Formats: sequence, C-alpha cells, structure tokens
Amino acid sequence: MTNSTEPSIASGAFTGTRRSFIQTSAGLALAAAGVGPGWFAQDASAAPPTREAERVEAGELRLFGGDYVPKDWLGCTGQELSIKDYPELAGALGDAYGEQGPDRFRLPDLRGRAVAGSGQAPGGSAYDVGEYGAGLARRSSDELPATLALTYLISPRYQYQKALIGEVRPFGFDFAPRGWAICNGLTLSIGQRIHLFSVIGTRFGGDGINTFGLPDLRSRTPLGTGSGPELEPTPIGSRQNDLARPDEGRRPRLNVNFCIALEGEFPRQG
Repeated sequence: MTNSTEPSIASGAFTGTRRSFIQTSAGLALAAAGVGPGWFAQDASAAPPTREAERVEAGELRLFGGDYVPKDWLGCTGQELSIKDYPELAGALGDAYGEQGPDRFRLPDLRGRAVAGSGQAPGGSAYDVGEYGAGLARRSSDELPATLALTYLISPRYQYQKALIGEVRPFGFDFAPRGWAICNGLTLSIGQRIHLFSVIGTRFGGDGINTFGLPDLRSRTPLGTGSGPELEPTPIGSRQNDLARPDEGRRPRLNVNFCIALEGEFPRQG
C-alpha cells in the first residue's frame, strides 16, 4: 500500500507507449554518439579489460560506506537527468520513478529510505518497481536500532569495474568472500586498512588515531543517506529504530550477510 503523503507511481505508469518512447529517445541519443543497435542487451561474452573487473549494468544499485558519490556513479537522490546525457540509464529505468517530459527522466530517491523487493508475495500486497510507501519493518521490542544509513549509488552506464573499496553488498551465504569483511561493527587497525579508513573514516566507530570501525548491519536494514521529501534527515552512519509507523505491523523479512569490500578499485570522487 502506498503512503498517500509521499510521491507515488500509480500502477501501470510503466506503460508500453511511454517506456518505448523513452527507450527510443535513448536509442537515438546512443546512435548519435556512434553506438550501434543492441545496446539494451550487450553481449555478455564481451571480455572485460582486466580479469578482476566485473560487468556493471546501467541502473545497477550499490551501497557505499563513504559520504560522497565516486567517479563514474550517480547518487540516488531523485534528480532529473537528460536522456541525451544518460541514454543507457534512461533506457533501463524508463519512467519508473516519475514522468519528466520527452527528453528527461528521474532517478530513484533513496534518501532516508530502504529498498524492498517488488512483486507480490503469497498472501501479501503487490508492489511495483518505483512505488514509494511506508517502511516494511518495525522496531523490535528491545528498542535496539533497526537501521543504518549508507550511501546508495546507481551506475549511469554499462561498464566494467572492480568492486569499490568501501562498497557494501548483501550475500546469500554466511561468510565473507576473499577481500571482503562482514559488516559486524568490528574494530580494525588504520595502519592495516588505510585505504578503507580513508573512505569511511570513523563514522562507524574507532578512535581515528589507531583504529576505525566497520558498519554494523547485523539485524539492521540499510537506509539511503540524505534528506528525502517529507522525511527526516538521515546522516550517513546514523542509526534509527524503525522503518514503519508504530501502528503498522511487522512484515516478513529475510536475513542475509552484508559484507564490505576491503580491496578493489579506490573510489575517486567525481
């Protein structure tokens, strides 16, 4: 159910006509730039420039422990963009996050918000991609913080890139892969992880002289940092107690393993 006091995308806003129009405009922009047909479904066999790099899709979301937007990424702050400037991203998103006219589109606004899966769970309500609404979780009885604010990023184009140092990802297994660490609030030595410290600082703990802390996402939901429309400011690293209003019941959840990248591409500021 959509909160009537917040921006909402009505069911069916993803119409074929409007979607096709945006994708056609984006395709024309790519053609003008010398990009051939087939850009919506790039060849998955295309070789990345290095073995460590991975394919990143236009419109792919990432969580980040830094308080800035790295080069080659955009922040998820609901901003309007030109289809001509970002044709791949426009073609991927369409008007899911709001209609802005024939030559513009809008990014998702995750300031102060958490993400939830779209679709309809058995016995539950249906949620469309791009739909804004109230939180789907409530505070626990012990009053411990239920959320942690991080920076949401979105890829503006198809690209190959290593994982960003300080990037946070959910995993479906119960261990940290090589080059990653579980987001459990552990205190680390600055001298041993100087690059990660330079990205996230002490906003998650540590004395800033010898130590710094990792984000603690155990039993917590990541929120986007910033000040979204009609929402309280959400500074990066802040912790809140709930996502839903007090009179709303708790929705089912799925616990996964959040890990932070210790190695990879250093996230240069854009």
